[in-house]
Amino acid sequence: MLPAGHHRAEAQASIILEWDVREAENAIERLVKVPLSQGQFDALVDFTFNLGSGTLAGSTLLRNLNAGQYDAAAHQLLRWDHAGDEEVSGLKARREAEFRLWSAEQSTSRAAA
Repeated sequence: MLPAGHHRAEAQASIILEWDVREAENAIERLVKVPLSQGQFDALVDFTFNLGSGTLAGSTLLRNLNAGQYDAAAHQLLRWDHAGDEEVSGLKARREAEFRLWSAEQSTSRAAA
């Protein structure tokens, strides 16, 4: 049996997670000036949730994307797999998953903000 406070802590964690995801979504809606597929949007939410909106705002990924260079932007995702000078397998796997999500064929399109 779980302690009585466990469910309250779990609920608080869920609220914090929802807040952080919404913050990432808001940043994308504010910064991205071109239409996105649902997969592209979802990949950017994960990227921004993980690295922060400041990282997205100053990135070549965003510059490429807003210039309509979708393929170049997708490949920029793969560059964010290091901590310092070291490639990190967990980050590499996360970026590859974002790349696959970005590249997935989806007919759903989101209009630019």
